Amino acid sequence: MAVAQMAAHINSLCVANEISMTLVPKGPAFSIYWLREIDVPPIKSVKSYATALHEIGHILGRHQLSEVILVRERWAWEWAKRNALRWTPVMQRYSEWCLEYYERRPYARRSNGYETVFTS
Repeated sequence: MAVAQMAAHINSLCVANEISMTLVPKGPAFSIYWLREIDVPPIKSVKSYATALHEIGHILGRHQLSEVILVRERWAWEWAKRNALRWTPVMQRYSEWCLEYYERRPYARRSNGYETVFTS
């Protein structure tokens, strides 16, 4: 898959779904569900493409209003996988690594994950 093709796909998904995208060269990728905004790194590889798809998945995917962080993360990755032009082994390993990160966090399984993060 060419980088230009992946970047164009992300742009077209954002335009078609009225999602505002900001490219951030450094810092974490994130999404704001209620504002339909994502901040993602520039698309330079299948990993940054998967990251952008994942953040879009936080807006368009199922179960994104769940109070359980791990539920939202799993379903955002599922959305990314189903909507990618092509899902590569590198993307699969990356998504698994990201999910494992959350699985190691005790707050990710609690129903009020946000409160737990900020009050601990």
